[in-house]
Amino acid sequence: TRQELETRVWGEELPDSDSLRVHIHGLRAVVDKPFEVPLIQTRHGIGYRIATPEA
Repeated sequence: TRQELETRVWGEELPDSDSLRVHIHGLRAVVDKPFEVPLIQTRHGIGYRIATPEA
């Protein structure tokens, strides 16, 4: 979940509410750029997943 990811990344000192969203946006801009289908996918109500690129 989002809360689990934030706790693993930032520990008990959680950041502002938009920090994770901003970082994911930056990652998507770099990681997803060369692919037609995004690798970083949002799983609504669950969190995020990294998909395998199609060969």
